Amino acid sequence: ANNVARFDYTFNVQKVSDQLATLTLGETTTGRIEHAGQRANFSFNLAQDRKLVFDGLLPSSQSPEWRWSLVGPNGALVNGRSFYNSESLEFGSASPVLDLAAGDYSLTVDPVGDAVGDFAFRLLDLADAQAQSLDALVSGALEPSNSTQLYSFDLVAGERLYFDMRSFSPNYGDWATWRLLDPSGK
Repeated sequence: ANNVARFDYTFNVQKVSDQLATLTLGETTTGRIEHAGQRANFSFNLAQDRKLVFDGLLPSSQSPEWRWSLVGPNGALVNGRSFYNSESLEFGSASPVLDLAAGDYSLTVDPVGDAVGDFAFRLLDLADAQAQSLDALVSGALEPSNSTQLYSFDLVAGERLYFDMRSFSPNYGDWATWRLLDPSGK
């Protein structure tokens, strides 16, 4: 068919042993994919409806590219989403908030190309955002630098706000983004 007299190949068939663990909301979950084809599966239960944000704790240049999926009582909610594009500027104008019903969930980590390596992430609950007063100076640190920090404050409908970014150190202000969400996560 392709005028090649001989075509050499090599393959093997290996047993895959996926990882199974539970995760705790708000805590950093770390893991390692040890062999090609392996996935890491994390289960968690929500006793009540929650609004969560996936915080992928890997740099954009991380190799391999990590992907995650989420299945819950209403079926598949996320399918193969990149860690890096899950809540940052790269996610676009859509809300990164997962509006989840009470029930059992399974989050699967699977690198592109069946690669191996270390990964880390958090599932953050909007209900756990740090309450802030308006006109109060807020200082903090993002560690690692691509992590997410949640803050909340109360407003009266129709009030106008000005977000006054005072400083970044190191001075890479274009690397940090912020997103204002209403109580519904939009």
